[in-house]
Parts: sequence; C-alpha cells; structure tokens
Amino acid sequence: MNLPNDPVIETSIRPERPKRCKSGINGLDLLLDGGFFFGTTILVHGSACSGIEQFALQFWRSQEASAQYLMIDSTPVEGMIIAEKFGVREISPLFSRGTVILDSLSSVFLRSNINEIIALIAEAKRNATEHSYNHFFILYKNIHPLSEETLLFRAFDVVIELNEEVHGNEFIRTLHVSKVSGIDTPVRVFPFLIMRHGIELSTTSRVV
Repeated sequence: MNLPNDPVIETSIRPERPKRCKSGINGLDLLLDGGFFFGTTILVHGSACSGIEQFALQFWRSQEASAQYLMIDSTPVEGMIIAEKFGVREISPLFSRGTVILDSLSSVFLRSNINEIIALIAEAKRNATEHSYNHFFILYKNIHPLSEETLLFRAFDVVIELNEEVHGNEFIRTLHVSKVSGIDTPVRVFPFLIMRHGIELSTTSRVV
C-alpha cells in the first residue's frame, strides 16, 4: 500500500540580524542601524572641545562596566585606569582582556612613531575580531602630520569626525561618519549638542 508523502510545510525564516554594540548616543545608534558591529576598532577624531571625551564616556557607560577606560589626558573618575605613563608596550596586552577605550591615542602617538602606532592598532583589530570586542580610540585634530593621520584612518574599521564651526552668532557642532564597516556609509553630517547629560544627535533633515 502506498502511503501519501508527508506534506511539505513551507516556512520563511529570516536570518537573525547581528547584535550590535551600542555607541552610547541614541541618535547615532539609529543612524548605524543599531550601533557598531561587534569586533570593530573605532576612531573618533576631533578637537579637544568638540565632544570627543564626552563621546568616549558615553560609549564606556553603555558597555555596562565591562570596558577598560585608559585615561591619559585628564583626571580619571571612578572605574577608569590611570594610564598617564602607559605606552604601546603597556597597552597592547589589554586588548585581549576586554573592550578598551583609549583617551587618547594622540598622547601615546606623541611618545611613539607611526610604525608602533600602526602595530598597536593592528593588535587591537586582531583581538577585536577574535573576541568580538570593540576598541575605541580618541585622536585630536591638527597635532599629527596629515600623511600619518591618513595611515591611521585606513587602519580603523570605523572613523567618526566631530567638527565645530561658527555660523554668524551660532556655534554649530556636527558629526560625520567617514568610514564604517558592514553597512553603507551615511552621506550626511548631523548636528549635535553637548548637554549636561551628554551628547544629543539630531537625525532630522535640517540642513547645516
């Protein structure tokens, strides 16, 4: 006796979207479709007063105390690692122990050479990829040779620029994602405010 074939049940299973690492700035996470991919190296480039330190603090706090904040340039707060004397040799081993925020790469760079810094970023990238960490670096504008800045930008997975300009009697700060892995790079700049509680990014269609 021939038995009927089992019915074929067609299902439409959507692949699970990769989980993202929060940037600490809600508007930026929306812009990046949820945040940074895990396993990436992130560079934030701007002047000392552009908000880059606040960005680093918000990223750190969004990691639920699992990240190591290496403070070189300013007075550390509770939970940060005092790193004012750290160089490449002291920093490199930390990349395998969890997410690292380096405040700032510029201070380490001024005590090193470009080859040492490129090697440091390569070590960060290797460990980020292997362990799904996200390593976050601050770089100050206008203190490093342009040719060496270019090499640094090429070495990172994500590059974000914080800019500031005066328009008439108004001071405008804008954020621009210059490079990002895994998604289309946004083509617009976005104004932001530095508030008492942190950076607020505007993702409206306002033209700056």
